[in-house]
Amino acid sequence: MPDQNGADSAPAEASNARLGMIHAPHFLPWAGFLSRLVSADVFVLRDDVVYRKLYYVNRSQVDGSLPGSEWLTLPVDKASTLAGSVAAVHIAPGYNIKRLERRVEALYRRTTHYDDVWPGCRAAIARGWPSLMQINLELLVLFAQRLSARTRFVLASDLGAGDDDRTNTLVMLCKAADVNRLVFGEGKSVAVHDASIIRAASIEIEVQDTSWFVGRHEYVVDGRPRGGLELACNLGWETLAGHLRTGWHSINFLDR
Repeated sequence: MPDQNGADSAPAEASNARLGMIHAPHFLPWAGFLSRLVSADVFVLRDDVVYRKLYYVNRSQVDGSLPGSEWLTLPVDKASTLAGSVAAVHIAPGYNIKRLERRVEALYRRTTHYDDVWPGCRAAIARGWPSLMQINLELLVLFAQRLSARTRFVLASDLGAGDDDRTNTLVMLCKAADVNRLVFGEGKSVAVHDASIIRAASIEIEVQDTSWFVGRHEYVVDGRPRGGLELACNLGWETLAGHLRTGWHSINFLDR
């Protein structure tokens, strides 16, 4: 595997390969996201990207078996979304953590692992409140710890990397975070980035295969992926951690 310091350098040993995940900070994300998280050596959180309305940054999909329960959502202050990056977004002033707590209790208090999972999640949310970015970061760090991952978290804004071209920005972030293997999800990232630029920088590209999770009812219901809180409450941290590692698969981009 090429070393990230240059295309002409000697191949790196497998132990020197550093798998990186670069992504916006989702709120209580689904198993595919979490599987990448626990498998990555480094997670660069894109706190510098523009907030997307009706996306996963402030909402998590749930079972939906109850009327109106398809999403667990953190309402945001609309004025804060005009500032540019997701780092500036705050929770709506009229929405407090007690309202979120009542919603979570109604959804999950009867699940097997609720008492083990929710108190820690609530504490993480409280530490980050009212910043949406900080809430998501606190939750992702908690999930990594409880899922026995050794992932290092880095904020993109702290790396000082940026370019008008999105692929060049990705390469700069990889180099700044010492990443020489980059894993994409199965979304649009592969299509919107120029793979030749990434490979020319001696960064190997992998694409996640989430078919193991998609084919299991405990992770996807009627085509809707269950969010991270729902998974942990139903399965427990230990079982979820085992499944995330069992279900982790990626393929080299060149094999697609």
